[in-house]
Amino acid sequence: MKPYRRCLCADCRETNNCKVVNAAASEKRAADETGATLRVLRLYRLAGTLLVLVVMILMLGWGCSAFGGQVERPLHAMTIVESGGNPGAIGDGGRAYGVLQIHKEVITDVNRRHGTGYTLRDALHPPTAHLIATQYLSMHKAMGNPERMARVWNGGPAGSRKRATLPYWRRVSRVMERLPAHTPSAGR
Repeated sequence: MKPYRRCLCADCRETNNCKVVNAAASEKRAADETGATLRVLRLYRLAGTLLVLVVMILMLGWGCSAFGGQVERPLHAMTIVESGGNPGAIGDGGRAYGVLQIHKEVITDVNRRHGTGYTLRDALHPPTAHLIATQYLSMHKAMGNPERMARVWNGGPAGSRKRATLPYWRRVSRVMERLPAHTPSAGR
């Protein structure tokens, strides 16, 4: 049996049957359910983001054995070609940031796809910049192939098919040839 509630309406003196009281209770229940749903969705999104970050950290930290070590060296070479390793580098007329010269569009793509919350400021932190680049390249199926990685990074999703990205790949390739056999990953 429901407890009786006194109606708050001046015109209505009924108990527990007032439309105003019932509507307010109904709205409160709907708001509570919506809030709970949003909390669950946020938890799923956070779990997905954490999983992606753990995988990327493991890949970068252990030389990407899943790709035969073919991620760490190209990323290091791209860092040298893009900025000379300068984490505070800003180029392309103020549109590219950090060691990998990350553009806002790359961050937007990664955030939309992976549910992350990267900003351009994150591009100035080398380990985070490498995570952003790795996520972007994996979105475009460029991981594990150094030439494809470099060309997609330079020319966007279709970069590996653009002739204009060949000179960039040649520069990255020359830098890779000069790198020692084991290149320490960023942030170690």
